[in-house]
Amino acid sequence: MLRIGKGFLVSASVIAFGTMALADQPLPPKNTTVFQFKDPQEASGVAAVGAEYGSFAVVGDEDHFDGRLIPGRGKFPLPRASDDQDLPKKDEADDDVGAALGPEGIDVGFLPDGRSFWVVVGEDNRTVSTLDGQNFKLDETFKEVCGRGAEGLSLGWKDDAWLIAVLWEGGYYEPGKCKAGTSRPAVSAIPNVVIFKYNPEDLSLTQIKSFPLKLDSLEITDGQIFRAPDLAWRKDMTSLTVLLASSGKPGTGAGHLHTWLQVFDLDGDPDPSIPPFKLEDEWGDFEDPNWEGLDYTLDHSRMVMVNDNAGKKKKPQWAVIFKAPF
Repeated sequence: MLRIGKGFLVSASVIAFGTMALADQPLPPKNTTVFQFKDPQEASGVAAVGAEYGSFAVVGDEDHFDGRLIPGRGKFPLPRASDDQDLPKKDEADDDVGAALGPEGIDVGFLPDGRSFWVVVGEDNRTVSTLDGQNFKLDETFKEVCGRGAEGLSLGWKDDAWLIAVLWEGGYYEPGKCKAGTSRPAVSAIPNVVIFKYNPEDLSLTQIKSFPLKLDSLEITDGQIFRAPDLAWRKDMTSLTVLLASSGKPGTGAGHLHTWLQVFDLDGDPDPSIPPFKLEDEWGDFEDPNWEGLDYTLDHSRMVMVNDNAGKKKKPQWAVIFKAPF
């Protein structure tokens, strides 16, 4: 049972894009809406949940116990092995804890009869967990390596079962985030998607497909490569929209230049008939290097993204809602 906090009133920090600028921030694009929120810090995942719960659910990878409902101040508990569970240190989390730690992605699915299914993925111990207490350990391919791990999650209903897509983000490894006694296996890694089938009758989770995202055909320059922070099933359940964020090689001083939304088929190929939605072109100065979470609204007419303010405590975190480009 979800423990939903009181208070879904829209706060003064809800701002209509194109009518008002956030303090010290570029003017947001037109025809888009932003909710500014403080918690959870280091926002990492977002899911549309509808007005009954407060519109959007957000998780942050530094808050192991609660997610937030926005707009408003509602909370929901994240799954853990027991209510008195001691949190291990990050480098001890892989084998000692059954529930999601370092929540990086969340999604919520709804059946026609109104029943909901809430799922989170934990990067620290590579676990997919449901809010009703089930925990599924992912294999070694989802292990966090030098700052790169399980980041994205999306689920959809098809053929009397939930399909859960989980994303390992890839991109340049971060030398400063390598665990003691380990080194980078390479300079960079390719994002990888694994699709699971969750059977609500016997509560089983079965891997049915795995594929890398084929990024070679995406033209970016200046030594930048993409990592993939999140993904979302498209309405037809035959393809995925993936959030891509580029960065330069660590140590070179090269910054972030590109954030794209790109449609991929279920073999990992970019759809050549659908051009990418390039935020650096569409949103100009409002484009942010730390967009981390992505989802469609329940009717798939709009999308929502959240950004991460890690290390920038005076910088606002935003949930941005805009017309779905595809």
